[in-house]
Amino acid sequence: MKISIATLGRERSIATLTKRVYRFDDKTPPELVERAQAALLAANPGLSAAGGFRNGLSVLVPEIAGLAPEEATRSPGADAGAGQLAAAFQDMLEALRRDCTTAVAEAKREAELTLEDLGSGKIREAIDKNAPHLAAVLGDVEATAKKRLERIQGLDQTLRAALGHAAEDLKELANRTGVELVPPPSTSPR
Repeated sequence: MKISIATLGRERSIATLTKRVYRFDDKTPPELVERAQAALLAANPGLSAAGGFRNGLSVLVPEIAGLAPEEATRSPGADAGAGQLAAAFQDMLEALRRDCTTAVAEAKREAELTLEDLGSGKIREAIDKNAPHLAAVLGDVEATAKKRLERIQGLDQTLRAALGHAAEDLKELANRTGVELVPPPSTSPR
């Protein structure tokens, strides 16, 4: 399916946007207009949200059988700006992935070191010798460190899934709009 891009102007509803981006005449069946509106909303889910219509926003205009896009729309394959935008988004996504991976690895290692320290016996000996009344607290600290490690591991899984979905969405958008993505440089897992 071919998709073009249009830039929002003063449109504040899907009806006015549809009239601007597709060529209609008096003989256009209402069902075709409704199908065009549904396709625009499916391609641009943000338009359904409050404040979704903003001046200057680029929207995807999907091809609809029986309707031609207006000349105000453009093919993103020929638009160098779309390629640059996709490349910039891809770079930001990769930087976010690296930063998140590093932050999660550091937090995980910190929690693991805390658990190692608590299990080493040195802390227990020092508490038994110098502050026996704190011995019960040591178990609470250890339980808290274990819970923190579990939360970090859950966060890691959630971040990986979200970043994976974002990368797939970017690929799908690139495929639908004809923008060529350059694969990010490979990075070694940590």
